[in-house]
Amino acid sequence: MAMHARDLCRVVPGRKLGPFEVEVAAGELVALVGGNGSGKTTCLRLMLGLDRASAGLAQVGGQAVSPLQPPRGIGYVPDQPQFWDWRSGRDNLRPFASTAGAAEALLGQLGLAEAGRTAVRKYSRGMRQRLALARALAATPPTLVLDEPTIALDSGGVDLLVEILLTRRAEGHSALVATHDAAFLDRIAPRQIEVLAGRTTR
Repeated sequence: MAMHARDLCRVVPGRKLGPFEVEVAAGELVALVGGNGSGKTTCLRLMLGLDRASAGLAQVGGQAVSPLQPPRGIGYVPDQPQFWDWRSGRDNLRPFASTAGAAEALLGQLGLAEAGRTAVRKYSRGMRQRLALARALAATPPTLVLDEPTIALDSGGVDLLVEILLTRRAEGHSALVATHDAAFLDRIAPRQIEVLAGRTTR
């Protein structure tokens, strides 16, 4: 099992989020679907150990995950990617790639070959999203976790993302994607798990 969450909950003042029940098999593409504020991001963050769960279990690759035990083998694109804004796209990507050549290849694949020399503070939001995807792919992880990845992408960027996800699935890699983009869902045809009012539904 690539990723697994069982009875995963987080209690915050005045509200309980969860339980979340999610399974992603090796080579499977799964989407968490639901509107803004439904709890998709909370579910992802709990599954990655970025937030501390109040109850339940999260596992990646069969290993328990928590803030003290971060997962391995994950490429993550958060809903608001952060970068060293005064450094170039290339310099932001290079620490995550195995070689300088691998970083250049990723920049080219994501349509940032020329922009790679430019400071990220000058990037549009769509360009930042492409760079975030390049960073997530840099270590060739077996599993991608993407939070609203089509936000700010133009049609060409969405085409690239769809191609990457479908190619990776054909190669046996997994992905967990949180999105409310119906057109994108139609193109990647994942198994869908609905998140509604702070919990997954069956």
